[in-house]
Amino acid sequence: MTKKGMHNFFVYSVLILSLLLFFGCGVSENETVNFTSDEEEPDAREITIGEPKERESFIFEGIIKVDDTYKEYEKEVPLKVISEKLKKDSYERTVLLSHDVKAEDGKVKDFVSYKTDIVNPTGMVAQTVKFDAVFEEEGGEWKLVSNEWSEWTVKNKRISGSGWHKKIDASRDISDWFEGVSKEDTGELYVCFKKNMNILSAFKDEEKPFEAKIGTNCSGDLYFVSGDTVKEVSFKCTEGKTDDEGNFSLKLVTENGEDYMDFANGYEHISNLSAKKILEGDSDLSDALSIDEIDTFEVSSESLVFGEWKKECGTKNGNLSPGLSWEEVEGAAQYAIIMIDLDEQNNHLHWFETVECTRVEEGAYDKTSGYDGPFPESPHDYNIYVFALREETDDLGLIPGGQGLEVRQFIDLLEKEKPGNLISYGMIQGSYEYYEVW
Repeated sequence: MTKKGMHNFFVYSVLILSLLLFFGCGVSENETVNFTSDEEEPDAREITIGEPKERESFIFEGIIKVDDTYKEYEKEVPLKVISEKLKKDSYERTVLLSHDVKAEDGKVKDFVSYKTDIVNPTGMVAQTVKFDAVFEEEGGEWKLVSNEWSEWTVKNKRISGSGWHKKIDASRDISDWFEGVSKEDTGELYVCFKKNMNILSAFKDEEKPFEAKIGTNCSGDLYFVSGDTVKEVSFKCTEGKTDDEGNFSLKLVTENGEDYMDFANGYEHISNLSAKKILEGDSDLSDALSIDEIDTFEVSSESLVFGEWKKECGTKNGNLSPGLSWEEVEGAAQYAIIMIDLDEQNNHLHWFETVECTRVEEGAYDKTSGYDGPFPESPHDYNIYVFALREETDDLGLIPGGQGLEVRQFIDLLEKEKPGNLISYGMIQGSYEYYEVW
């Protein structure tokens, strides 16, 4: 046999042996079967599930790179089954982290790790939960045998130093907080958190697998306004609770008693400054335009990929302003755009611009023209608001990268300059985490 023939024989032998090992070998006891793509190891693979078929693709962790050729392997639980068993209406985004197929007790099991973003009713209390689920194959079908959370992250910086308002009617009881207040009393409740909140830590409740106990340490003040009477009391908070339906509450304890503040139960976020001015008689909330009273429209962005802003949008990775588009709003002469960091205590302003068009190309703005991108070392959420205005607005004195701005304050600025100028608004949200792009 020639040298070339011997080489070909060796190559074919290795290939045939590999195929025999792959297709002919069963799963033995305690054997781990790892299935990988040709490009990445399983722990580097993220697959977004619960989306339409054309979006069932995977994202390589660490860079924004979408591959629409996700492959399912015979011995893994199918993606369709995972989506059906794990998806909930309260999950805004679910990402499959890894498969780990093993044989235990004579059965094939797939240990699936995934993370999900919980619905955020208030727009203030963002939660991400990592779950570990176990699927078991029986009679050619996969069934879910267990599902428990291992990491529960609650972002708190938007609560610290924040203010909240709620209208109290006779059906709502806040009498546990205030002396001399009954369930029949009506009025306005203001909750003002001081900027002393520690990290919100989640602890397991063994009897409730989809809930978490919250540990924290903060304080603040409660105000109840009924007619010309204002009652004030200080509170402390060391605990709370949350669940995977997005229900988040903190137990506020006063000298008179204690009760839970359920953030999604009728509470409107306002700045502490606005609350103080109202309580001091400088303004009346009923005269101020609430964001809940403004009509809305849809805003889309090609710079948003599976809930994350492209890395190039960060100030250290290119500082390209996100691309935006929306439908023309009838009667609008101008649109005002702001981008704010919701996880900074002062809602850091990253972008302010006014345009007459309904499409902004990606990279149209940089540091010299009003855009100063994000670069947090841990994931932060960033909201972009587009406000439709009847008339062009004057210079509002806003400095991207140099000041904080709450949405409530921006609306107040617009209304103060030209009352009634605001027609409607659109909002789009995404997260961002800085790391080097090679």
